[in-house]
Amino acid sequence: MSGGDDAAEEPVGGPARLDRSDLAALFGRVRWRTAAGGASLVAAALLAVVALVAPQWLFEGETNAGLVPLFDGVVGVAIVLVGLSAVAGVGYGLWNGGPVLAYAMPTLPWLVGGTVAGQLALTVDAALALSGGAAAATAATYSVRRVTGRTTSVTEVGLALATGGTVVAAVTLWRVRAAAGGYASTGLRVAAALLALTMVALVLQVVFTLDDVGDQQS
Repeated sequence: MSGGDDAAEEPVGGPARLDRSDLAALFGRVRWRTAAGGASLVAAALLAVVALVAPQWLFEGETNAGLVPLFDGVVGVAIVLVGLSAVAGVGYGLWNGGPVLAYAMPTLPWLVGGTVAGQLALTVDAALALSGGAAAATAATYSVRRVTGRTTSVTEVGLALATGGTVVAAVTLWRVRAAAGGYASTGLRVAAALLALTMVALVLQVVFTLDDVGDQQS
């Protein structure tokens, strides 16, 4: 990570309202990093579409019945892709801030892939993607606060997104907690651990934000 890029940035705006620079900062602090994050998001979405659509034509029909044992492998690949997207989202958030883009990196590929495949439902993939999105938004909000040293409109939006994402992820995880073994169980354990860490980090950031508000009012 280049310290020069961060040091050269203009601080994002105050908590009163979002101006044009704040809107850009919701996606990332440095323009070329934001472009790199957007490109990786597009690539992840395409991979998710392939991973979710492939089983429909590969394992459909009696002529392909012999390939059914490979289905678990394809499902495993899809879960791994979602997990990698979560890691990428958290890494991007720490690297470049941008809570909106960071949140989208794990969640949008799952959303696009599930929509195209007609399989948009509360599954292990959903729990992992949503948990990753909440973690990524939390990491990005922390990164923005680390650079600015104060609560801003961007950190407020990031906290709202991370909080809402955490609630949705927790509900999804609860709904799919009885998923079958194998890759599904592994995915659930990873999602649960990620969500637990996210909750701890989110609570700490809320405490810091409330402390800032108290200092501003005193």
